[in-house]
Amino acid sequence: MPSAGGSGGAIDGFTYLYRVGGQGILISLSSGTPPEKMARYNSWWVACDKDAMTDKTSCRVASPLIMASDVAVCAPSNTFPGTVAMVRVDSLPAVEMDQVEGKCVLGGAAVKLRAAMETGQTLAVRYHKWPYKAAVDEKQGLASYVVAAKMMEWLRAEALAGKLK
Repeated sequence: MPSAGGSGGAIDGFTYLYRVGGQGILISLSSGTPPEKMARYNSWWVACDKDAMTDKTSCRVASPLIMASDVAVCAPSNTFPGTVAMVRVDSLPAVEMDQVEGKCVLGGAAVKLRAAMETGQTLAVRYHKWPYKAAVDEKQGLASYVVAAKMMEWLRAEALAGKLK
């Protein structure tokens, strides 16, 4: 795992860059492609931050298509109001995102979806990109998701131990 100073390296064949800053701790993970040439869906970002009111540390793994945390898996935030986003891993049945909860899958359904992402190959997301109501289907490989999820757990442990400020 990375050291707590900030910089970069490689883990399980994926390069990472990370920094500690205003939005918490951010790790960018890619499949060896330089960041300036990275395809839109070849990277995951891992971030942890501490709530200023409750001091609770929360962490998430995100890509341009999806965000996964301990309690939710969410579709892109620029989804057209009143529409329902969907997500699918490989050939498993698609899961509808709850439009009331900000295009997210919560609770047990989120845990199941994250588990499928850890063993799956491809993530497909259907959402309605603002300002248009037409459905957009996009896909992302899941090869580096497992590494990103491991890095999120490492980062959480470091943050909770007070090693990252």
